[in-house]
Amino acid sequence: MTSIEQVLAGDPSRDFMRMDASARATYLNAVDELANANGLPAVEVARRAIEVSTLASAMLGEPEQRSVHVGTVLVGHRREAFAKLLGAREPVRPSGTPRTYGARFARYMAIVLVGTISLLALVLHFLGWNLDGFGLVFAGAAWLIAISHVTVSLLYKLMSMLATPSPLLRMDFTAGIPDDCKTLVAIPSILSNEETIARLVADLERRFQQNPDRNISYCLLSDFMDSAGEHHVSDESLIASAVSKLKVLERRHGQRFFLLHRARRWNPSEELWMGWERKRGKLADLNDFLCTGDPAKFPFCSGDLRLLRDVRYVITLDMDVDLPQGSARRLVEIIAHPLNLAFLDVEKGRVTEGYGILQPRPRIGEADAVASLFTRLCAATDDRAITGKIAGDANQEFFGEGSYYGKGIYDIAAFRASMDRKIPENQVLSHDLLEGCFARCAIISDVEFPESHPRSYASDMSRRHRWVRGDWQLLPWLFPKVRGEGGVKLENPISALGRWKIFDNMRRSLVPIALTCLFIIGWLMSTQPLYWTLALVLTLALPAICITGVRAFLVRNEGAKKLRSVISASTRLFVLAVVGLSFSLFEGLLIVDAIARSTWRVCVSRKKILEWKQSNELRVRDMMSLIDYFNWMKSSPICSCGLFTIIWKLRPDVLPIALPILALWFVAPALAYALSKPLGRSKLPEA
Repeated sequence: MTSIEQVLAGDPSRDFMRMDASARATYLNAVDELANANGLPAVEVARRAIEVSTLASAMLGEPEQRSVHVGTVLVGHRREAFAKLLGAREPVRPSGTPRTYGARFARYMAIVLVGTISLLALVLHFLGWNLDGFGLVFAGAAWLIAISHVTVSLLYKLMSMLATPSPLLRMDFTAGIPDDCKTLVAIPSILSNEETIARLVADLERRFQQNPDRNISYCLLSDFMDSAGEHHVSDESLIASAVSKLKVLERRHGQRFFLLHRARRWNPSEELWMGWERKRGKLADLNDFLCTGDPAKFPFCSGDLRLLRDVRYVITLDMDVDLPQGSARRLVEIIAHPLNLAFLDVEKGRVTEGYGILQPRPRIGEADAVASLFTRLCAATDDRAITGKIAGDANQEFFGEGSYYGKGIYDIAAFRASMDRKIPENQVLSHDLLEGCFARCAIISDVEFPESHPRSYASDMSRRHRWVRGDWQLLPWLFPKVRGEGGVKLENPISALGRWKIFDNMRRSLVPIALTCLFIIGWLMSTQPLYWTLALVLTLALPAICITGVRAFLVRNEGAKKLRSVISASTRLFVLAVVGLSFSLFEGLLIVDAIARSTWRVCVSRKKILEWKQSNELRVRDMMSLIDYFNWMKSSPICSCGLFTIIWKLRPDVLPIALPILALWFVAPALAYALSKPLGRSKLPEA
């Protein structure tokens, strides 16, 4: 141990020596930087940092762990004030503050606006327009949506590729998670049948075997299936089956396994008996129980619930998400670091410093990644095979927070307080994004959660239809005032970055609609239909072209093998562009349906807002035949034939230009079927 470490070991919060080696090295580097900036010996800087932290400890008391920790003045939000106290000749600011993140987001939005407007101006200048009034406005808006997609997706991908990931500071719990960081792994689930229960319990045991720390417990957080009545004849047998199987795990591994099961409640909006607020309600009820100790909302339980009294964190996983070896401990190490502790700004109504949620990087599980050509195309290209490093999440690296996808670890107290009375009942299906905005979510790039992925195009589009419905339900959260629980009007607590995420999801859903409309406008109304069509095709291909160029530049001196990896990965990008073009007409029509349903249900009928299907229910679509695909996607070939007839009648000279796109739209069902066919087990995804 160095002399500086010996001084910093006097940290009033007693956390310095509990941190891992990389976090301690970060503090030592910060001491050296401050010493050089002030012309002082490094040991003297460390000593003064301990003095300031000790004074804070005396003033604030032990509960203020984040404020009294020595890292607050070395690398945290008090670094600049501490540097002035030392007599710094130049400003010494921490890099990750709300002020710096806000400035970066402003620059990002400026680049998006300038890039989009510049490309739009080129389109307006070079393409022929034979429009006026509403037609001109409609075409301009469609081009704006299409071009903004190019700008945003390309900028985001380049930021992710070029950013150097900055891992969050973390503790060292290799000897075991301490008693003050007890964690519960909760699996929100539906007890639908005996087979599902057997799989849930088997998966729960596997997660335990991969993460057997004594201070991690495991829980099935469950509901019954939706029903027309409060009770069903199979309810008692399903509960008995789940309890008996969990008792078997207890006998094998000790009292580490629990069942917390809710009764059905009548939902007038959905017009059926169901678990209150589905997954969001399950987690809200769990948080209430863990904070108050009252299990009244879980009438069916298994396990000694007294063992859950001191649980501090919850790791929530969907039924189809794995918990890899040691990943639970690594997440606890990060969220327990003093500088990562969530600080709730009561005035703003959200966490503004630290993190209430940590979201590991999701990836497609190995079995699904090789299940079909469709999943091979959907599997994200691993840039580590090309650049030799883990790619960071652009939002996390540049703006200090990412988007929450509903699988990760959260601080129970911070999560519960930040969500208190914020969301109106029976109004929000896609609650994950809001939870991430309120509790502040960090993306952890060096921890991955493998999850299942739809193996067919049909099941994937069914899932996306639900996502779009959920995204458009969040439209009111873009405005200054929102309605909270009980319909009470509140000041919208979501930050500018959070509102951009909501808006960007809605904007992305409009892209297939915009592209389809632009092709039709170009063929029927443009004076230069060839250039118009080529411009749209280039719009789809431009991100792949630019990303290929950047990848080639990054590996230019690393040999032919890396270059082949670039070519292989980029080939998949171009194939995806062609596939996306073929499906654009059908997806546009499907998304129109999702937006229309969401708008009608939220604004008019107030019914079926929480309509939802489990992922295993969507798996039925994986078995669709070619005839099934043509029946399901019939709108694409029918509209293609209709457009062919219209163009042939009105502008026959444009037919050779439109024919390749019309052909892609016509064969979309056959292409979807071919991509969704199961592959042999020996097939492996390309890099």
